[in-house]
Amino acid sequence: MAAGVQQQRGERVMVRRGFTLLETVLAAVIGGAVLLTALGLFSLMERSESTLDRQFHQTREMGTLQIVLRRSFNAMLMSEISQESLEATDQEAREQLGNGEVLETEDPAWDNDGNRPRVILEYDMSAELLEVSRLVPGIPNDPMGAPQRFEMVFPRAPIPASLRLPTRGWAANGFDVESGPEVYGISGAVRGVFELRPNGAREMLLMNNGMTPSGGERVGRDYEPGWTLWWRPVFPDEIARIQAGLPESSDDMLRAAAEAYPLVRGIKKCRFLAFDNAFRKPVYAARTATDLPAYVEVEIETYSGIYSNWMFEVGWLNGPDPTIIEEEESDDPDAAPAPDGNGNGAGGNNGGNNNGTNTGRLGGGNRDRTTTTRQQRGDRPQGTRQDNRGGGRNDGNPGTGGPSRPGGGG
Repeated sequence: MAAGVQQQRGERVMVRRGFTLLETVLAAVIGGAVLLTALGLFSLMERSESTLDRQFHQTREMGTLQIVLRRSFNAMLMSEISQESLEATDQEAREQLGNGEVLETEDPAWDNDGNRPRVILEYDMSAELLEVSRLVPGIPNDPMGAPQRFEMVFPRAPIPASLRLPTRGWAANGFDVESGPEVYGISGAVRGVFELRPNGAREMLLMNNGMTPSGGERVGRDYEPGWTLWWRPVFPDEIARIQAGLPESSDDMLRAAAEAYPLVRGIKKCRFLAFDNAFRKPVYAARTATDLPAYVEVEIETYSGIYSNWMFEVGWLNGPDPTIIEEEESDDPDAAPAPDGNGNGAGGNNGGNNNGTNTGRLGGGNRDRTTTTRQQRGDRPQGTRQDNRGGGRNDGNPGTGGPSRPGGGG
């Protein structure tokens, strides 16, 4: 009798048999493998989308960073006083020539003698870095190594207008940025610094002090590991504290965090190198244009796989350091005029009396350059006009005929 066929009451009946245990197990295994493969593909797609999203945002951040760095290195504000040059004090090191190798050193960028240099590239040993690093877990075998800080003086803040927004600190100090005068860090000359902090550390410092980070900034390293490159203005009182050798207080740390602008997050490695005398130096300082390096190299890599190595040419302008608090010169018209750079006294009262005796440099002849009283930022009187065509400033006294012009005449 054929299998599956039974004889019952003279009739042929077909019997349908069930799956065996082996067949059931095989079906379950194959189905589970298909399901796991599908879940794995979905998870891979999600991770890929997250990685691509991070790369997209970091690519935009890197583009912004390149603009900021180009603005920074192409227009440094240097001292025009040649006696302040660091080249003479470091003549022995200047005579050494390299072959493009990195010159590692444990020496400081400068000897703390005289005014603070306009450009300082050094390893960051600040108390704030140590403090905020305790707020987030560290990265084992962190490829960053010792983070650097790059401090410079700028004719204006290099941050784009879309990022250069008034911060909480301005409102707390009563500044009206919309209609007020020039505000330090927002417009005009400013000393600023590029510095690295662990991702989310500064935001966490703000939150621990009751200040909610603006713009939905991420806190901690839940989103991604790495470091954040910040730019912030350096205020005159901070320079005075550093020059006096005073320690950094918790209020100083909080103010630095509140006034800083994040540029790029998720940085794996970042290094600044100044090319000078055929050496690539991670520690450098400059006061005058003669101290400046030939170019600056910036190497940066992120955890999302973006790598850039930029070389920026160096440009400069001459001007005063906005963080040096100088005493105002006398406004007395009878005061003796200060000598100019050639040792000649200023001829004529060009403080706005408009008497026709002008000593600007555009009128031809052997005319001396006058010195004028420096106006504090934001205290410029109504009707005052700055005319830089003669290389100096000629302030007009309102109500007496307007400002005098270089080149003689009224």
